[in-house]
Amino acid sequence: MERRGVASVVGILAAVGVLGTGAWWMTTSPDHVPVAAVVAPVADAQPDIMCPRPGSDLDPEPETTPAPSPTRSLVPGRVPDGFGPVAAVECVTGDDVTDAQGRWSTFETVRYEGDVQGLVDALATPDERAPVNAACNAIAEAIPDLWLVDASGRAVLVHWPRDACGLTQDVTRTALSRMTVASTTTTRRTLAEPAAAIDSGCSTGWKLMPPGRGPTVADGAPDPATVAPASGASDDGARSVCRYAVDPAQAIGEGAAVVQVGTFASGERVPGARLAAAVASSADPAPRCTRTPTSFAVIDPSDKGGAVRWVELDGCHRTWTDGSTATRASVALLALVRG
Repeated sequence: MERRGVASVVGILAAVGVLGTGAWWMTTSPDHVPVAAVVAPVADAQPDIMCPRPGSDLDPEPETTPAPSPTRSLVPGRVPDGFGPVAAVECVTGDDVTDAQGRWSTFETVRYEGDVQGLVDALATPDERAPVNAACNAIAEAIPDLWLVDASGRAVLVHWPRDACGLTQDVTRTALSRMTVASTTTTRRTLAEPAAAIDSGCSTGWKLMPPGRGPTVADGAPDPATVAPASGASDDGARSVCRYAVDPAQAIGEGAAVVQVGTFASGERVPGARLAAAVASSADPAPRCTRTPTSFAVIDPSDKGGAVRWVELDGCHRTWTDGSTATRASVALLALVRG
């Protein structure tokens, strides 16, 4: 059974000679890997394995403070002499799952049984040494935790053999592929997309792009700030109205160039005809104002091909489309998008 165990984030360095002269090296040595510590089992001879393990590659910055566990500070190592494993357990990123609350990111705890000795032999493969002037691509590899478990429930966190660039060699994954997946346990991790956002067609986050000094449209195209159907409303069908709370901690940039970022608060589908009328009533120029809103709404974020329209729900109560000058949001528009 093929697993997605190793996730790689690839970035090519913008420097001369990245591929030709080795701009990024990771020197490995067969002597630097310690012997893995043996972790005692918990109740009923169950291995004390956390998936994901806080501080591991798959969970480097835990969102919540986990319960204390001796596995948190472990360093992956070589299989100790005399340790007799009967199974392997891997912690990997799983597929998203959806329930009544929304879409969740997950982790999977996968237990392998079968040719354990073949895996032990693969794990004994020494790390390759990086030769002088080795050329390595800029690849950061998120390496999943891999455990060996004995019959009493004791566990060791093992080291994946590395190549000359510090990436995992194929031998471990090959050995796992020859074993049998005995069980898979899925753990929900983060609510990536609330059900309300899914139902209303809204994104979980949105940037509050500042208004421009004038419309930005292609030559010959109508000004989206003055044509209601192209300004975030149309007469056929409902449109998404998505409300966001400004999170100052996520602001991008500084000073006058700062861009606020909102997190999803609520959303709904609103009849296009009502939105078109409310947008048309918001044509008065907006007064000069520097107050930062604490919440804003986005009308139809491009899912119907029209322009995105922002509406400040407090602060200056302005509205605009991408690149257009801001106008004053009418009472009717504010009432409609506030819900």
